[in-house]
Amino acid sequence: MREIQERLRRQLSQAMVDAARAEGLSLNVNGIAFDFDSELSVVSAPVAGLETLEANSTLDGRDGLVGQPVMFWYLAGESLDDENVPLSEGFYTVLANQERGTVTLRNSNGNKVAEGRLKACIRPSPPPWPGVAFFSATAHITTLEGNVKHGHGHIKVCGDASVSAFGGSVSIEGCIEVDF
Repeated sequence: MREIQERLRRQLSQAMVDAARAEGLSLNVNGIAFDFDSELSVVSAPVAGLETLEANSTLDGRDGLVGQPVMFWYLAGESLDDENVPLSEGFYTVLANQERGTVTLRNSNGNKVAEGRLKACIRPSPPPWPGVAFFSATAHITTLEGNVKHGHGHIKVCGDASVSAFGGSVSIEGCIEVDF
């Protein structure tokens, strides 16, 4: 069973990398997360480059997290099959807007399909030690709900992405809810 899980993980990771590349994004695939239930499945990975954000970026007038891709998701499952559901099976980019405290879910056509709440924490990095690099990336699916009955329902996906480098870190939590 472990071999099957690892093979599935490699195939999903490669599909995520390929789809993200088609949208001009790079992913930290070491931090990829999977969550499956009978109604909805989600694969999530942090977008590469989060580790370059600085804690003071929003304080001194730089953009920080304004419309920046932070996570890349693949959504699938029976909950998305209903024609009334505003989401469909496919790849989505999660964009953060720290000024507004929101995340936006954008489909592969570049259209905004949902918006939710954002929590961001950027901790400063100390000066790097010469010749030593510390890097880690993680992603989690923290909430996964899909309930569709007779053309009406509720879908909720929440996730987080964290990257750390040289003692600094960036943590993003986003939650998208769609009622229809």
